[in-house]
Amino acid sequence: MMAENLVDSLWKAEVATRSEGPSPRDKLRRCTEKRSRAVDFYLYLSAVIVTLRMLIRRATPRYRWDGRPTTKRLK
Repeated sequence: MMAENLVDSLWKAEVATRSEGPSPRDKLRRCTEKRSRAVDFYLYLSAVIVTLRMLIRRATPRYRWDGRPTTKRLK
């Protein structure tokens, strides 16, 4: 029941106006899709992306070795 309320609130949120045009995230905010499988897919996809970003951010400082360069370009 609580998950349904969360999903409803996610889909009914307004899209912020931006000058650069619509972004891929706007599809999640608007819910233009009528098929429930497609809607569920986009919800689960966004949850996976958020989770992966969180795991990468937590793992980066924890598993960093001493001699690793601080820049992204390896020398």
